[in-house]
Amino acid sequence: MSTSGYISYPIDSNTQDILDAAYALIKSKAPDWVENDGNLDTWILQAIAGQASDLKGISQDVPDTIFQYFGSQLMGIPPLDATSATVGSTWTMVNNAGYTILAGTQVSITDAVGQQHAFQTTADFSVPAGQTATAVGAITLSSVEAGAELSGLGGNGYVAPLIDTIAYIASVVLTGYTAGGQDAELSSEYLDRLAPKLQRLSNRPVLASDYSLAALDVPGVYRSVALDGYNPSNQTYNNERMVGISAIDELGQPISAPLKAQLQTFLDAQRETNFVVNVFDSTVTQIAVTFNVKVVVGYTANTVLSNALTKLRDYLNPATWGRDPSITDAIAAAQTWVSTPIVYYNKVIQVLSTADGVDRVISMTMAIQGQGLGTADITLPGAAPLADDGTINGTATP
Repeated sequence: MSTSGYISYPIDSNTQDILDAAYALIKSKAPDWVENDGNLDTWILQAIAGQASDLKGISQDVPDTIFQYFGSQLMGIPPLDATSATVGSTWTMVNNAGYTILAGTQVSITDAVGQQHAFQTTADFSVPAGQTATAVGAITLSSVEAGAELSGLGGNGYVAPLIDTIAYIASVVLTGYTAGGQDAELSSEYLDRLAPKLQRLSNRPVLASDYSLAALDVPGVYRSVALDGYNPSNQTYNNERMVGISAIDELGQPISAPLKAQLQTFLDAQRETNFVVNVFDSTVTQIAVTFNVKVVVGYTANTVLSNALTKLRDYLNPATWGRDPSITDAIAAAQTWVSTPIVYYNKVIQVLSTADGVDRVISMTMAIQGQGLGTADITLPGAAPLADDGTINGTATP
């Protein structure tokens, strides 16, 4: 999926710049004039420059306000609200007498800096008599507050303590990291999203790329790619009036099953008659790499090795794999996704070579995790594949 963002009209509202322009104009008419701070004319110019700066600042906001109103009220494309993060959890009771876990029961999940965040059950859930625990991941927890900072917390096996004191609950264990939390959309972000939607000239997707853009309207979908004519049920291509859509979250992982179902429903409602849209999971493949780099004089081996590892892991990251290289704006490029099925050997060498302190790559081998290392290009399995870093063994030679 490729896109281009909204570009605000450049208006210089800096007070000093306006004042300097006024001084320059007067001096072009009267070369001997000097801007003496004790003179009335200088005071007047300073006052006018300040007022002009305020007016220009207001005028800068006008285009954003106008287009946001246009997109929201006339085109029916509202700004995205903040959303809560969710995670599956397993609840264990103190015995098998049978209990009901009420909606709104709260647990605490601590982030990396030690701050606690409240998550709550979203519906009543009964553990029947004779059972001591729910099915694995059966109860969905939703963050009480909304926002992106609520994503990425916990993890598989994380024990979340109860906020509410309930004697019959022995433990609550998460089955993964929290995901789906999203901040409320800024006006600049909204306009960046509005611009590619208006390029379609129709709210109903027609081309395959239209479907990948439409998928981003579903909260929780961060990147998506469309495969024209692809049928995931039998892995065939060139099927008429058919589009395959794969979507991932901000962490580069395939979206959850509930979100995938929501995306499927949304696209089915958007598609043209007789078109078939299939939402499927991308295949994330770990790549193992072993390398040796030569250190530039003046750098330490440990520093250079750390730089090289960071560069390589950033490159083999499913959250950024396949970004459209034709989009130069970093913000606009962040959500692009072009199907990139090959990990090129020479490209990995190039990535390592660009790390600070690397003089050259002495050697490098790579392979799909678990296979024999070599120097050949790697074809990633599956449709809409993503690369991820596997076992990385690096050496930096002084």
